[in-house]
Amino acid sequence: IINQIIGFIGFQARTIATFQAYLGHPVRWLPGLEIQNYADASLFADESLRWRSSYEVEKLPEEHTKSSTAELCQLTETLSLHPISLSLLEMLLNSTRVKTQPGNLLAALLCARISGSPACLPPV
Repeated sequence: IINQIIGFIGFQARTIATFQAYLGHPVRWLPGLEIQNYADASLFADESLRWRSSYEVEKLPEEHTKSSTAELCQLTETLSLHPISLSLLEMLLNSTRVKTQPGNLLAALLCARISGSPACLPPV
């Protein structure tokens, strides 16, 4: 009888997934929960908007700033509160550096569109 119950529940899940696909709902849609909409395109029109940290900025010692890579430049102000985290993140980025694939670029653009933050846009 347990096999029949499990089979029926699986059938219901497939039926609901079929209706969701037919209606154009994404797979992650659940009844009672709103689907997260994309940010308004007007947020990307103003190029002067920049992300700002809510923490007070402290200056790093000069030996840390000289060794920072280009990817860390935008995070330096926030990571300067934790110099150990900054050096560990730099080691991590340098150890996993790969050539950017078109799929990675698309994922970055989608993240920027969902969050509505021009700071998330990848450099061109």
